[in-house]
Amino acid sequence: MADVRTSDELIQAIKSLAPGYYTERDGGDWYSVTAYHDRVAEDFARRDDARRCILWLAGEPMPDGWRITRGGDLSCDLDCGQGYRATIWTRSVAKAFPDRAADLVGNFS
Repeated sequence: MADVRTSDELIQAIKSLAPGYYTERDGGDWYSVTAYHDRVAEDFARRDDARRCILWLAGEPMPDGWRITRGGDLSCDLDCGQGYRATIWTRSVAKAFPDRAADLVGNFS
């Protein structure tokens, strides 16, 4: 089922599952940032997709239509099902979400 939560609902879910995590951009695409200001993912065309990525990294199921198309020790490509790909930084994820990082590397080694 598609994630139909509003932006406010996604923000509240992040506050619950990954306190201090946030999204931002510097004039281009959106990125997902840890509480200690390290990027875990970037190149999102939509801010809510960057939020959904944080929630997925924190343990929620992967959103419908998303898939990892390439994985590795440094980065992974995330197909967001909207005609664009984002980048997940595996090493940053390993610090912030070790269980999810093990899934990323383990599935593509």
